[in-house]
Amino acid sequence: MTPRVTPAAAFSPRTRRASAALEALLVAPVDANDPGALVESFEPVFAWLKQPGPGPAAVQRLVFFREFLEGRPLLAAALAARVRALLGATSAVELFAETGLGARHNFLGELAERLASRILPSVPNDRHLREVVSRLLPHEEDADWLESLPAGEVAALFAVVFRTDEAPWGARHDDLADAADLLAVRAGGLGLRPDMRARANDETVGASPFLRLPRSVSRVTEAARHHSGSADALSGLGGEASAEIAACRNVLDVVTGHLETFGTSVDLVFRIDLLGRALDRLESLLEFLAPGPGAPSDGRAFLATLVRQSARESGVRGLVRANARLLSRKIIESAGATGEHYITASRAEYRQMWGSAAGGGAFMAGATVVKYVLLTLPFAPFFSGFAASVNYAAAFLLIQALHFTVATKQPAATAATLASALEARGTHRDTLVDLLARTTRSQLAAIAGNIALVMPVAALLGVLWKAGSGHAYFTDAEVHHSVETLHPLRSGTIVFAILTGFYLWLSSVIGGWLENWSNYNRLPEAVARSAAFGRFLGADRRARLAHRFQRNVSGFGSNVSLGFFLGMTPAVASFFGLPLEVRHVTLSSGALALAAVTLPLDAFLGSPFLWAIAGLAVIAFLNFTVSFALAFTVAARACGLTGRDLRRLVLVVWKALKETPSRFFLPPAEGPAAPLEPPEASS
Repeated sequence: MTPRVTPAAAFSPRTRRASAALEALLVAPVDANDPGALVESFEPVFAWLKQPGPGPAAVQRLVFFREFLEGRPLLAAALAARVRALLGATSAVELFAETGLGARHNFLGELAERLASRILPSVPNDRHLREVVSRLLPHEEDADWLESLPAGEVAALFAVVFRTDEAPWGARHDDLADAADLLAVRAGGLGLRPDMRARANDETVGASPFLRLPRSVSRVTEAARHHSGSADALSGLGGEASAEIAACRNVLDVVTGHLETFGTSVDLVFRIDLLGRALDRLESLLEFLAPGPGAPSDGRAFLATLVRQSARESGVRGLVRANARLLSRKIIESAGATGEHYITASRAEYRQMWGSAAGGGAFMAGATVVKYVLLTLPFAPFFSGFAASVNYAAAFLLIQALHFTVATKQPAATAATLASALEARGTHRDTLVDLLARTTRSQLAAIAGNIALVMPVAALLGVLWKAGSGHAYFTDAEVHHSVETLHPLRSGTIVFAILTGFYLWLSSVIGGWLENWSNYNRLPEAVARSAAFGRFLGADRRARLAHRFQRNVSGFGSNVSLGFFLGMTPAVASFFGLPLEVRHVTLSSGALALAAVTLPLDAFLGSPFLWAIAGLAVIAFLNFTVSFALAFTVAARACGLTGRDLRRLVLVVWKALKETPSRFFLPPAEGPAAPLEPPEASS
């Protein structure tokens, strides 16, 4: 609906001043042979027109501008001459075929291009209409301004300026055709890439609509250039090209479905998105070249789209967010599948979690002792950190292989499981509460199981060391240092524990990424069909090996990466002169137990030791909350959760805690909890 427009005479009490300003802008001498000078002459005119922003005020200003030119035909003729000179000196092919479609065909190349454009100055090409539009209409709000202008008022302004009902864009007809041909060839080449065809139901090259698309579009552009055939015939050719575009979109849907099922690649997601936008643009161009019923009466919407995409094509955050969405989703799915194994239901599973965590604690005690042995070796800092990393990674991998548990690895996985349950917005309240309670008590059992064994085993190893070597594992100075570095207020414990929580989350992301990469490249299938393995393994054994590989590849990635994060951080930080360390609650508990072996009994009630115990509690809290918060935030975004969903979670937890707090600490006596699926009849 066109907004009501007030008469130009009532536009402003400063009408004469506005008229004088406009006249000064339009009578300034300009070299008609210099496109750059012509663009500069239009910049203040567009700035004046856009000043009110989108809305009725912008329409009023447009009406005033038209009536101003109606009373000054010489100025209108001069303005028309400038427009014609600028259009005659520029090409619109890049505007139609490249705006908003990126300069690269891969994600990292496009990201690097955008980052470089923010740092390095670029030389504007005034011979390209794309550059002209980006100078005159550089912001997304300018697209809103264009769309707010009534088509009738825009047409009336053109009639006043050019003394005809048609604007002088007729010369752009060949540019439209060239851009359509260019886009069709570009889309065809991208759609026929091997990784696209491999995920499009093994479609042959000859049967691909991406091969037919350039030929179909070429028939339209040739007819449009030479005005051959009737309007109905041209419209029929346009319909055939549109059918090929629809077939190309179907292929993109098939490829996207394959990625969602078997693993994704950011580069391929980027190309799918690029192809989708290129097909949309091609369809818009065909509507102008071969108009059919319901064709647009003017190009304002098309120009507004170009302006909006031009403003966005330099953005980095939007590029990363749009193309990492599916990868984030696959990583969250991987973490969620892992998280389900960490959530107990029955008392038998709860006891099993205690035993699994106790086994993990025993191995972590051994890793703690080995770490301090490695520190006594005369290694350079880098190799000392590398040795510590291998020690941690080996311990984590052994724990994984023996099906033991390290509690700190759970939050990042269980957060994804919780987010997935929230995503199913029909999930019954009791089911959601049950999942939260099971998650909480399983996590508490894992923490307690780890610490319950890591401290006595580490202390026992310290006693055995003293019995075998004749001296304590730590010197008095090392004991004092170990206790003091756990003080939550007098050391960097809080910062280091937060950093470790970040590492715990990041390692789970790496594990999910590795699993996605493995599935995307079909590594389990490659293992099952490997000719090299076939020489000494039968088909059944290769299949079992492939299954184990697929099941454990995520854990391998997360365990190895976490081990290197914990081991290399002090070495790398010291290289840069940064006093950074890590504080992992299980490893820190083992270190404190080793130090406690040499302490006298009265020291256990002393202030330094009690502060160290408090430090362990702080480390545990920060390790878990930071990794859980990061994982849940990423999972919530990947699952599309809203603030309403999160408020629902808080209310559910609060109500459940008030009703039956014990279920968050101990499993019910009656046995397994309800399944995660909502009951058939739910309110």
